[in-house]
Amino acid sequence: MNDSKDKELIVETIWNYLNGQNNREYKLVEKAWHNDCQMFGVTAENEVVIYPRSIWREWFANPSDDPAAKKKAEILNLDIYKSVANAKVRTVIEGTKGTIIYTDYLNIIKMSETEWKIVNKIFKTDFEPKKK
Repeated sequence: MNDSKDKELIVETIWNYLNGQNNREYKLVEKAWHNDCQMFGVTAENEVVIYPRSIWREWFANPSDDPAAKKKAEILNLDIYKSVANAKVRTVIEGTKGTIIYTDYLNIIKMSETEWKIVNKIFKTDFEPKKK
């Protein structure tokens, strides 16, 4: 496969994850993430956490975020080498209490000629309280 087609498939995988996360569509997250994928992160309180892919199902069933929050996601960087890739993405959620910023580093592997999957993620969460 050519490099531009691989890049297109990788970007599609990333947006499946971002759109699934932001719109609570587990099928999109499931499509983007490998079955054995895990997330490792540092919360806004500097707590280290580890989650399996299945946690999304629980989060979507019992959302804790502000339903009126404005969400914006973007791909900040993409590095591709043959059958592996790394992406830096950011999601900003502006809610009534303040702004949550998720910065994710996604490791992505080519599973077949037509499929790339996120195999792990590390993230940092930041929170900026709303100024009164």
